[in-house]
Amino acid sequence: STGLVEMSIYFAFGTFETYLPLFLSSKNIPPYLIRIIFSLQIVSIALTKPLFGKISDRIDRRAQIISGIILMAISMVMLNFYSSLIYFILISLLFGLGLSISTVATSSYVADISSKKELGSSVGALSSIMDIGHSSGPFISGIFIGSFSYLIGFSIPAILIIIIALIFFICNFKKK
Repeated sequence: STGLVEMSIYFAFGTFETYLPLFLSSKNIPPYLIRIIFSLQIVSIALTKPLFGKISDRIDRRAQIISGIILMAISMVMLNFYSSLIYFILISLLFGLGLSISTVATSSYVADISSKKELGSSVGALSSIMDIGHSSGPFISGIFIGSFSYLIGFSIPAILIIIIALIFFICNFKKK
């Protein structure tokens, strides 16, 4: 279930980084501002990962994972309802924070639940699953964007995230 979370995170991230520039261009945002939006997002991810890593050492990683991916899903849907540059910057930052919150916790959680003998293969499998999500997100979402609209294309990753958050919750919070 943690691998599915990682896949959904990067499915959404691949969609976001591939189609947001085209979406913003369609909203008449100039290319230099699109670059700034993405630069701010990447800087926010880089600056917050150590903080969220430290937080994940102190709280339940499962709750952090769910919080981060829900924030990403909300951000993806919000893209469709705003058209101002400042909102796009804020949404991009929220998306980046959600990614940062969740990804530091997924890696750590996999390490927590893996035996020492399986740690390398578990982290390797998580990384492979991430790559599948990252490459399939733009492909699948692009079909929906091309066939329907950005609203549908940006909603697909959000729906996937919500479904996988439920699966993760059911698999990892069951009573023992």
